[in-house]
Amino acid sequence: MRRWLIVLIALVCVAAGASAATDDMISIPAGAFTMGRNDGPEDERPAHTVTLRAYQIDRLPITN
Repeated sequence: MRRWLIVLIALVCVAAGASAATDDMISIPAGAFTMGRNDGPEDERPAHTVTLRAYQIDRLPITN
């Protein structure tokens, strides 16, 4: 009985953590930006405009 209670508590904590994680998302608006550089390393050339749709990203980095 005690093991089931521990498992239940663990599942509730995981579920609560998952819902709290969505509160730590920030919205990035759609728009254009310049990617790369004309005077940088070869793999960064040429500078060009990239347009992205709006998206959300975690406020904090995810770690293991």
